[in-house]
Amino acid sequence: MAGQAAIAITNARLVDEIRHQALHDHLTGLPNRVLVLDRAERMLANAHRHSTDIALMFVDLDGFKDVNDGLGHHVGDEILRAVATRFSAVIRETDTVGRIGGDEFVVLTECVGLSAGPDMVAERLLNALFLPFVLGGEGMSPISISASIGIAIGRRESAEELLADADIALYAAKAAGKRCSAIFEPSMREAVQRRHELAAGTSSTGQSSISQG
Repeated sequence: MAGQAAIAITNARLVDEIRHQALHDHLTGLPNRVLVLDRAERMLANAHRHSTDIALMFVDLDGFKDVNDGLGHHVGDEILRAVATRFSAVIRETDTVGRIGGDEFVVLTECVGLSAGPDMVAERLLNALFLPFVLGGEGMSPISISASIGIAIGRRESAEELLADADIALYAAKAAGKRCSAIFEPSMREAVQRRHELAAGTSSTGQSSISQG
């Protein structure tokens, strides 16, 4: 019986480990896209029940590709782990910070209290990257990196919709000069749609010209 109990405990631990790996980013240990969206869905359901708002912040590191290309992916991985640590240190325990891929992070927060205002949280995230990163490589200079943040506030029908709106706001933050945040507004979605239509029209015109040629 003791042997069976030991096997059962070992199996339970293996199941927990597999579940954790399936829901967390292997590099940073943060919640991955699946877990982030699941938590966002739960927060949205609660927000609809209580008529409150939540905020989803789409964080993208500025110029991270240059770090990877210039210094190597191993340095890029160190930066991502360090960024994850800094972000985790400046959010509340009730908030969620996750990595959804590449140099893209997401922060979820309920808009409750002055310290939890989306603009305040975004400011803390930006300030967390103010000091350069000092890595352990011999002779390596400190590395400075910043971020741009797109913020979607309120209630949506799905977490994917909230993420999409934050992504549109991120585009606006990048266009504003990076190292800043932008809050989603419906007019931003219309502007993106116009750009897509313009790009599609230009592409069609180019293909038509090639065909005629």
